[in-house]
Amino acid sequence: MKIAVDCGHTLRGSDTGAEGCGRKEQDLTREVGSLVIKKLRQLGHEVINCTVDTCGSVTDSLSSRVNTANNNRAEIFICIHFNCGGGHGTEVFTYNGRELPQARNVLNNICSLGYTNRGIKSANLYVINHTNMPAMLIECSFIDSQDDMNRYNANDLADAIVKGVVGQTVSVSQSAINNVVHSLGYSATVRDFQIQFNEAYNQRIYVDGLWGQQVEAALHQILLRNGSQNSLVGFVQCRVGTDVDYIYGNNTEEAVRRYQSAHGLTADGIVGFNTMKCILNEYKDK
Repeated sequence: MKIAVDCGHTLRGSDTGAEGCGRKEQDLTREVGSLVIKKLRQLGHEVINCTVDTCGSVTDSLSSRVNTANNNRAEIFICIHFNCGGGHGTEVFTYNGRELPQARNVLNNICSLGYTNRGIKSANLYVINHTNMPAMLIECSFIDSQDDMNRYNANDLADAIVKGVVGQTVSVSQSAINNVVHSLGYSATVRDFQIQFNEAYNQRIYVDGLWGQQVEAALHQILLRNGSQNSLVGFVQCRVGTDVDYIYGNNTEEAVRRYQSAHGLTADGIVGFNTMKCILNEYKDK
């Protein structure tokens, strides 16, 4: 099957996306979209990458995506976005809101991850209206909803989309996930760490999503343990599998111990240099 995949918005120029919870939409669309492309190709499908990284105008960005899909005679068009505006959950747009089996499957699969189902919808969207093949624009979740962002996992979303479109998905190794995400030159997780570290420690390290000397130096300052209470505690909680309340209590300590044991670290329930570096390395090309 020939499938057009479009990672929404540009990295630079006039068509960058929304921001919320310390994240940029154009970063997340590429994290998810790159994995969708990798999985579809691994399953033997031909993928047309319609993503545009820079543009002079929004019109240029949108028309380039559509022309790439149409000129390559794709059989279906998948556009990946994240919503913004104070809501929560997942919705999928199709031409005139028509029922498209693949769109319904994608919506149901993503919502099975815990997101609110906002339905199949209609809107005056250029990429939906001007593509020559069945098309869907997926608003995976709300980038300005902390609950939605706590659930965010690029690989899970990619699996939901791929299975919804072609009926099956394929596993990729963690190193392959890291390679896909960090071949883009940034990490939404490192960027989130930079923001939360600045808030928790009243620092001003540069927020660029890149692992550099400032991040390494920041790691040496971290000591989170039972009784700690700050934004960085929440960062840890949502990555070790416990409820996010920004308070380092007994449940968080136990979740950290489990994480440490699973990753070959000293299971002392304290987050310092080694544990935080391990957390970040799960999302970084080593």
